[in-house]
Amino acid sequence: MSEQVRSRDIEMSDDEVIGGASVLLAQRGHAKAAALMLDVTSARIERHSVHEETMCYSYDREYQEVILELEPHLIHNTGYLLNDIKSAFQTVAVGCGRDIEDVLIREVLPRVGPNWREQLARELKGGYRTNQARKVRLEPRHPAEDGLHFTNEWEQRVYHVLKEHQSSRTS
Repeated sequence: MSEQVRSRDIEMSDDEVIGGASVLLAQRGHAKAAALMLDVTSARIERHSVHEETMCYSYDREYQEVILELEPHLIHNTGYLLNDIKSAFQTVAVGCGRDIEDVLIREVLPRVGPNWREQLARELKGGYRTNQARKVRLEPRHPAEDGLHFTNEWEQRVYHVLKEHQSSRTS
């Protein structure tokens, strides 16, 4: 019996634990929970130590906590999936000799630049609406033209050349 238990204690990296739990969710038929794991922006396992001392005893305990970060628009439907996700992580953890106590789902926090107020005001003001998804840019300003945001000035130059080429072909 103990050989069987020991044979399951395999070394797994944090990423392998996360991947194993995700695949296990799919194998258990929890398709929505497995799909949510694909939408996770950032996943990490934090290690914690607790020391407790009383008059009768003293002990140290270590446990791990899984932190999953999702875009804010994906958070609202995660509550009912959390128990399935936690169960999958704990099953994988037992198999590799870890103690995962909890799974937390958090929103990705936006990175902002010094002129975030102006950018947010412009974004809230809106303008024309399209069916194209667009990530709110609150980080330091990038070149923009014709409603397009460019990574850098070279990308904007390529846009100018293509625009000129297109206008010369249509005339």
